[in-house]
Amino acid sequence: MKKVVVVLLALIGLFQLTSCKKHKDGHVSVQLTDDPFPAQFVAEVNVNITKVELRNADTEEYVTVFEGNGNYNVVDLNNGATAEVSASDIPAGTYDKARITWDGVTVKLSDGREFDFSAGANATAEAEIKPEFNLTANADESILIDLDLAESLDLAGNFVNDIITSVTQITGIAEFDPDFRVVPLSNTGDVEGTVQLMDQSVIAYATVKTDYDTDGDNQPDDVTTIADGQGHFVIKGLPAGTYEITAEAQDGTDYTAGTVTVVAGQTVQVNLFAEDN
Repeated sequence: MKKVVVVLLALIGLFQLTSCKKHKDGHVSVQLTDDPFPAQFVAEVNVNITKVELRNADTEEYVTVFEGNGNYNVVDLNNGATAEVSASDIPAGTYDKARITWDGVTVKLSDGREFDFSAGANATAEAEIKPEFNLTANADESILIDLDLAESLDLAGNFVNDIITSVTQITGIAEFDPDFRVVPLSNTGDVEGTVQLMDQSVIAYATVKTDYDTDGDNQPDDVTTIADGQGHFVIKGLPAGTYEITAEAQDGTDYTAGTVTVVAGQTVQVNLFAEDN
């Protein structure tokens, strides 16, 4: 068996274990993070994860890497932050899917109101691991689960053209349907930098975005993060390849940094954007 670490990422964070215990096992750590969300109105989104499983492509059976009660405020896991979910020894083999089970979500708004959404028993969602990874004896691997909170949480309320301009428009939670991508960190790199223009001014709190086919359906999927007040941003866990990096300011102005090449195990710096006319 091998050890696997699972990490959650979603406006959230990343966790990782590196020790190895058994000669026939691999070590896997799981980390969690989060894509951006209208955090100006949502102070907390607490998701209670009860189980994380990885599918062995050779046996087509799921192996449990976490089981318990893991409560994560995914709003805190933005811009490269991650949270460790588990670390386990699992059998050697090729792993191609991840499955998450949860039992509830609590949302706290910026005005102090709270809403609970019970998912009921056995609420699960699964995603492809892209690229799939091969875990060998005595090896360590970290798995990043990037939860897209904006796509996962359907807020109920009185919105105009699906745009939220005031916290008072939010009246509850219509649905929680996890939308996430899963990547082995050994096969990925990061993009980090500052949303800065030629005159050295920075665009604070811009939504920085790229895209690639995260689930094997031959359609591009957005991968995003929100820059901080100094324009700094991090996009974690991008498979090796070429990516276009764009940003959208809070006023809706679009900017581009052109294309970058991501290499596994390395961080690409991007510090110059121009308005995209």
